Amino acid sequence: MTTISDIARDAGVSKATVSRVISGNAFVSPEVADRVRRSMAALDFRPNSMAQGLATRRSNTVGMIVGALGGPYFGIMMGAVEQIIERHGLHLLVISDRQQRQREREAVELLLQRTCDGLILHADALDDAELASLCRDAARPIVLLNRRVAAVAERCVFSDDSLGGRLAVSHLAGHGHRRIGCITGPLTLHESRARLAGYRSGMEEAGLEANPDWVVESDFDTDGGARAIGVLLDRCPEITAVFAQNDQMAAGVLDACRTRGLHLPRQLSVVGFDDVEWARYLRPRLTTVRQPIHAMGTAAGRLLLRLMGREPGDTELVTRFRPELIERESVCRPGTP
Repeated sequence: MTTISDIARDAGVSKATVSRVISGNAFVSPEVADRVRRSMAALDFRPNSMAQGLATRRSNTVGMIVGALGGPYFGIMMGAVEQIIERHGLHLLVISDRQQRQREREAVELLLQRTCDGLILHADALDDAELASLCRDAARPIVLLNRRVAAVAERCVFSDDSLGGRLAVSHLAGHGHRRIGCITGPLTLHESRARLAGYRSGMEEAGLEANPDWVVESDFDTDGGARAIGVLLDRCPEITAVFAQNDQMAAGVLDACRTRGLHLPRQLSVVGFDDVEWARYLRPRLTTVRQPIHAMGTAAGRLLLRLMGREPGDTELVTRFRPELIERESVCRPGTP
């Protein structure tokens, strides 16, 4: 196995110089650094990144915790983070917490033990107090993504989920709908609760009754949407529209309604949330609340780089994002022929 000593002899430099080249130390002339790298290539030398991390307490990795590794939402978000940190020679290490409190704690501890240089947490299960404590006490900088914790607001990148719920209801009410259902994600998750609060506020602002029977809790996937709309239509056939709290749920709603023989949107109008890429390809094309997922991931990456001292802190950085209603074809006035 080739060692640093072998590289030093071949390049005609000290072992300390080889170590500086490996760690990216600027105090090595370009000519010497190039000679060392040529020796490393000729002798097929690969630095031991774990040993480097133990020695320097740096690993050139950013740890990220997300709710799931599949689906368009997290895929876009992880891609955005990876794209921004790669510009600084960093690598992304991702763990799914499956939106479970204990698994979330274990994932944070694992990433800190791996000497990640910083963490980005899309944390759903841990409460605000625990997240604030983590941000203040961890040896590495931490950014919270899609979550606002007041005590550490300067470390949070988020979208206004409550406003998004209000926009969905306002759009439906503006088209004449009075009986509007809501399919939520698991109410253990903060975004589900915030979007539900927005739904209720929107109903109140429109002067509409928010009948508790019109709200069904489900899972943030297509099967969850399909199951929930079945429950909702069987229990409350009077509803003329539904707000599904993400686009995957909305896709399940559209499919289940077609199976029932309903004409969409004439017999049921649907609004989703997120505006993932394929929302425009559903039939009818989905009206939805756009959440700037890629921009949020990029902002989280930039904020972490700033906290790590790798980006200047004097440039403008947006960390609070405003959702936007995207109108397509899945909403019409009730009774439209």
